Amino acid sequence: MLCHYDLEGATLYSLKWYKGDSQFYQYIPANRQTKTVFQVPGVNVDTSATSMGHVRLVGLPLSASGAYRCEVITEAPQFVTRFGEGNMTVIDLPASAPVLEGAHTAYEAGDVVNVNCSSPHSQPPATLEWYINEQRVVSEAL
Repeated sequence: MLCHYDLEGATLYSLKWYKGDSQFYQYIPANRQTKTVFQVPGVNVDTSATSMGHVRLVGLPLSASGAYRCEVITEAPQFVTRFGEGNMTVIDLPASAPVLEGAHTAYEAGDVVNVNCSSPHSQPPATLEWYINEQRVVSEAL
């Protein structure tokens, strides 16, 4: 995730990342240890690929979906605080291709085709579409 900001000539005091109200990362350039990661369930920070305005999350469960916020604070004496927020949705792709059951290799004109297409679990659920000879079949024809 990226946090774009313009300090307008001020000095950065801190940059912090939150999931909901829980802080999971901070960067404070004046500290001896500039980067700190805080444990928040489901939020896994890849510190090797994280820099001042960029945080990389890895191995996220579906529960990591939600509101994220970046907060930037300038140095004294003003300590101006600005933040930006957005929603992130974690998706879980199907582990394999859809499965077609009941299909024959050939059909005659006028035959009734009765087949089932199903997809392994995914989040959000996969959208399946039917095609005949590379032409999409409208739902009214199914």
